[in-house]
Amino acid sequence: MSMRGVFFVLFFLLLCISAGEAYDVRGGIQGSLGSEGVEHELSLDAKQQWSGLKIDAGWKGQWLSSSAETKHYLNWQMCFDAKHLQLIFSGNKPHYTSGDLFRLVHKDNFGPDSSSFLIVSEGLTLGLLRRIPLRSLDQVDVWFYESALDLGPFSLKGMQLQYSGFKEAGAAQVLHGEGSWRDWKVLVGRGWQTNSSGVESRARLAEIRNNGDFWEVLLTYQSIDPQFSSLLAKTNKHTPDRRGWRVEAVYNSATWRLKFNRRQHSNIEGSKKYNQLSWQLSSHDKKSSIQLRLEPTPAFILRAVGEGVVAQFDAWNGAMRVDWHRDQLRYGFRWDVERGIIRFELGHQLPFEWRIIAKFDVAQRRQHYSLLASYATKTAELKLEIGSYDRGNLLAGFNNPPSYRISWGWKF
Repeated sequence: MSMRGVFFVLFFLLLCISAGEAYDVRGGIQGSLGSEGVEHELSLDAKQQWSGLKIDAGWKGQWLSSSAETKHYLNWQMCFDAKHLQLIFSGNKPHYTSGDLFRLVHKDNFGPDSSSFLIVSEGLTLGLLRRIPLRSLDQVDVWFYESALDLGPFSLKGMQLQYSGFKEAGAAQVLHGEGSWRDWKVLVGRGWQTNSSGVESRARLAEIRNNGDFWEVLLTYQSIDPQFSSLLAKTNKHTPDRRGWRVEAVYNSATWRLKFNRRQHSNIEGSKKYNQLSWQLSSHDKKSSIQLRLEPTPAFILRAVGEGVVAQFDAWNGAMRVDWHRDQLRYGFRWDVERGIIRFELGHQLPFEWRIIAKFDVAQRRQHYSLLASYATKTAELKLEIGSYDRGNLLAGFNNPPSYRISWGWKF
């Protein structure tokens, strides 16, 4: 980022402070010290609003010991609101999430050099995006338009975009319609994508849903080519290289709920299967349930919820989980009999939060420990982490090297 960006933010901060209208200037300091190195970060943000115009600008400076260099980032957004029109001009900020069936564009997919210009009106959105990440392949410039036509209980939506970068270029289109009648809802959509080599990939999706007093039914069919993706998003809304159907049926009585799920999916070639088959009986208050699952992995799960206690037992695989809390303390115990892994967790809630995890692999004679201690107020935070957090995964963490991290932050 050039120094002009820094001077712009400083000028805007001074303007906000000196302005007579409402303004909001905030900042923060963050840092960390640990086995991965040292990191420092300073951020400043300012907001100002006039009649029909909002301006938001910020600056962030970052220093990492691993790279031994200082980085600067500028983010900004100007938004003009008229009666039936909105103009948004932004850089290094969340931009736009498309409403198409396959979510081709997502607002969180941007980088330090990204910028956007949007024209939003009722039923029509036009957008120009610059230097948007195309997964790990390239940074591309994009133009798109999205339209919607509502006809009472029916609606028709369309999405058209084109993108080009140093390495990649292509186009995409999506067309889908929705309709409802009484308790029934129907959705049908198709998508097309063409890459820089001229190869076209397609996607089709259909969904029928019924929500009655006693029955809930969902029928879906999809066929998505291997190369079809949510192009300008970090993740795909629908998994590529999938074809098949799915049925979900739920029967509701006065006190309990019975759910059936059957999915028959495969890749486009048909060489891999991704099937599901399960039944679940649960109470309406969600305090007890029984689930039998045959695909993809067999399981017979009993679950019960009491006052401050949640217990779950998989009788098929011999896996047990119990979580309970008392006052500010919380406890957790998990035991996988087949793998021979036992996990204990003990923690405390805010304002002083701490968590201790001890995990033992009896079969392979391995152990894993982690500790978290954190104290936070409205404006400051101090945190200590020893060992890597396994996020509840029984198999994770055993082979990780020892680690520690002390981090702090202050908002002003």
